[in-house]
Amino acid sequence: SDPAFVPINILCKNAKKTATVILTGDGADEIFAGYEQYKFLTSFYRFRHIPWGARRLLAAGMRAVPYPILNSVFKYSSALGKEGKKRASAVFSDISNKSKAYLDFVGIFTDDEQKSALENPLQDATTEEIKPYFSANTSFLNQLMTLETSTLLPDQFLMKNDKMGMAHSMEIRTPYLDYRIVELAFTMPDSLKLHGFQEKYILREVAKTRIPKNILERKKQRFYVPMDIWIRDDLKNAFHEIGTHGSGYFRQPFIEKTFKRYQESPLFYGRQLWSLLTFELWHKMYIEKGKAEELL
Repeated sequence: SDPAFVPINILCKNAKKTATVILTGDGADEIFAGYEQYKFLTSFYRFRHIPWGARRLLAAGMRAVPYPILNSVFKYSSALGKEGKKRASAVFSDISNKSKAYLDFVGIFTDDEQKSALENPLQDATTEEIKPYFSANTSFLNQLMTLETSTLLPDQFLMKNDKMGMAHSMEIRTPYLDYRIVELAFTMPDSLKLHGFQEKYILREVAKTRIPKNILERKKQRFYVPMDIWIRDDLKNAFHEIGTHGSGYFRQPFIEKTFKRYQESPLFYGRQLWSLLTFELWHKMYIEKGKAEELL
């Protein structure tokens, strides 16, 4: 359900015109602290000793900060909208519970949303599954990177790229994931990976002598897709079909409510709607043995 597979598929299709084997930067973010969750969670973690009630008051104040100020810290704040502010304040409130704070930050659905969405809610074991990573005898930053290197990286990112590469008979290799580089990265002090709010610090220092300044200082370019157009126009009917002609797993009132909320927090709720749709497409094709067009 990661929409980035669409642009990666297109990228692989075009790369195949000139190469059959390519190198990618996969793994660099996970071993050199390149993601926003590492910056924000470790920053918030410094306030873990503040009493929970006081953290709740501070979190409430965060929701009142204007978007222009928030955008200077995280440029997608406006697109995340009210729900983004709500999630950020939840992370801050829950930061003494590492597992919960982490899921507050990266989870597509909260526990309450899952219960509202599903006709037959299941007990979520995710928090228990990731707890061991946060009990390791190492820094919080290393705990976060170990978790994502062990889970998200192989099960989502590498799998996605491998499938899209193989779809065009192209092999994708990941030099940053040479075991010697990974082991070296995890023995480095945190400050060489996350230097203040500067992510991948040591990698950038090495790159200064090899990469043009305009590329080195360029902001991270994400594989975003025009989901707002798809939801508003091309796939609008498909989303409404989920509750009436879908698998029966999801409640129609939740889908309709999410559509309404999408207007105020498009980036956040767009990802929720996309996840519901891709599950339904998968279910239609591989469980019901039907065709995706039946839903679209």
